[in-house]
Amino acid sequence: MHDMRPDVEGGTVAANLAAAFGVTTAQVEAVLPLVAAELGASLEQVTLSRAGLVAFVEGIGGRWAGTLDQCEALHSRSMRAEGNAALDEILGSRERVRALTERAERAGQLGEGRAEPMLPALAAVAMSRLASRARDNLAEVLWVTPSMGRWSLGEPHLDLANILRRGCGAGPYGPIKLRRIVRRAVARSAGFEPRGPVRWYLRFMAKPVIVPTRWAMEMLRSNG
Repeated sequence: MHDMRPDVEGGTVAANLAAAFGVTTAQVEAVLPLVAAELGASLEQVTLSRAGLVAFVEGIGGRWAGTLDQCEALHSRSMRAEGNAALDEILGSRERVRALTERAERAGQLGEGRAEPMLPALAAVAMSRLASRARDNLAEVLWVTPSMGRWSLGEPHLDLANILRRGCGAGPYGPIKLRRIVRRAVARSAGFEPRGPVRWYLRFMAKPVIVPTRWAMEMLRSNG
């Protein structure tokens, strides 16, 4: 599988995506923050459960790590598979994916059917950047997490995910505090408030408008 960090051929994220899909940079700049913000906001709900939090931490140490070597990789089968998996797992339904596709078409003035082939690549690039931010925000937790020794999976985030899966603590953190600290780091990375289930539900019922966060906007002109 290609690495996924968005720094293809030294260009900006927006320029590389525009070249890969035959659209303008301005159209990508209108669409990518929208997709990134939707995924980031949806992670708030997904990570309320231990299983969802574990899956994201596992992704930090595996599927979302690395770099793209060439623009053609944005069209690759592995990129489409990873992007579609992110859309399905984080948005939770094909109906929400279709709704996001329609919003992207309108935001980028792409025309009917133009956003759909782009969406998996947009999602994979967004998740890669989000994972990169989460790696930075989890560094303090990993620093105080004892070595797993012969039980280690060979990558610290995979080990952390395994600790969370088993409902254990690590270092100075008991099981509940560890889960809370890790989710707080994910929240800082994705730009949502680390609310508990009740506060999340109350906000959900208010149907908030999702707007692009600073990290989503900064990603456009990043070279990685």
